[in-house]
Amino acid sequence: MEIIPGIINPLLKNIIFTHGFILPLRPFEWRNIHWTLINIIVNLWSFIHVYRLATNEVNNLSRKNNEQPLFVYYIKVHHFVVIPMIFLGFIWHYFHNGHSIMKLLDHSLFTRTMYRCWPQSFYYTISIELFMNGIYMMSRHYYIRSFLFHGDWQAFQEFFIFYIFYCYLLITWLLIFYQQIAINLALKNYRQEFLQVQHEHHHHDHRHYDWQQYPDQIERKKRLFNRIKNLAQLNGQIQTLMSPIMFIAFTSESLHVVDTMNQILIRGFRNYWHKCLERIIRTLFYIGICWLNNENLQQFKWIQNILVCRKQDLIQRQTYTYYTMNRVKRKININNDRSTVAIYSKFNWLKIYHEKLKLPVNYLFTINATLCLNWFFFLISYVSLIYQTRND
Repeated sequence: MEIIPGIINPLLKNIIFTHGFILPLRPFEWRNIHWTLINIIVNLWSFIHVYRLATNEVNNLSRKNNEQPLFVYYIKVHHFVVIPMIFLGFIWHYFHNGHSIMKLLDHSLFTRTMYRCWPQSFYYTISIELFMNGIYMMSRHYYIRSFLFHGDWQAFQEFFIFYIFYCYLLITWLLIFYQQIAINLALKNYRQEFLQVQHEHHHHDHRHYDWQQYPDQIERKKRLFNRIKNLAQLNGQIQTLMSPIMFIAFTSESLHVVDTMNQILIRGFRNYWHKCLERIIRTLFYIGICWLNNENLQQFKWIQNILVCRKQDLIQRQTYTYYTMNRVKRKININNDRSTVAIYSKFNWLKIYHEKLKLPVNYLFTINATLCLNWFFFLISYVSLIYQTRND
């Protein structure tokens, strides 16, 4: 495999190696100038041909559906305005932030977790990539059939052109899945290590509270807090770069759902069964992302309950301070134990770190199950409006 400077994780290297000729995921350096030129040529060629094919499709659909003017207006705006803007948006953001996103995902926090849980992370990532490619091949089976059985090279060209556009969606959701899996495994490791050490301390002496072990408990909580802080801050940096791309991908998927549902209502399920099946599977895939993110938030809440400032913790800390200081015969004022407040005041930041683990999109909304459900019903109402608008 190609040696990619600055990238350690083999899963990310595989993504760059297999899709790097389409998406600009390598750093802009002189030694990568040939890859930059290849990215520009491939994307420019694909953009021109996607626009040409979209023009032909609009003309065909306009002739077949002239009795439904609102649908005709929709497909014209969709193919002539929205799709080019989405494609250009993908190209611009990946050229601008592609390698930075890969570098952040290759951070040691994620890399150590992925290596520690290598079988799981490898299985999840490769399975998702193969699954998404399988969905595309299923939805474009007529291109494959025309090429294999009739030698239609134009069908193969169109298959590859649309695959370039599809790759931007594929890699976007694949990187989000990679991010969520890495966070999930990291939080589970933090929780497991904390519980294991805590169990060893309780097993050591369960008959009475050992005040000499209390500093260890404080230090373990501080280490856990610092781990959570570093993980949340890293994820916040990733989300800042990924939010515009997620917005573009979410918009693209929404418009494709509207287009597919309209086509099914107008031309029948038999002609568009493969598109319908593709949308259902991809919708379930996105629901999986929301479920995984919700699982991460639940793991974080469990850790937050461990680190939250409790009155009982302060009492124990003050009692410990009184106990240790009396041993050296020094006078103390327990009520002014500022060190205790300093330790636990940091945990108020956990509310901010909790927000950094969500999936915000440009501060407009957060992708979760509730949003997807509301958005789905909105799309259904929009499709119904388009379908019911007919010429008399």
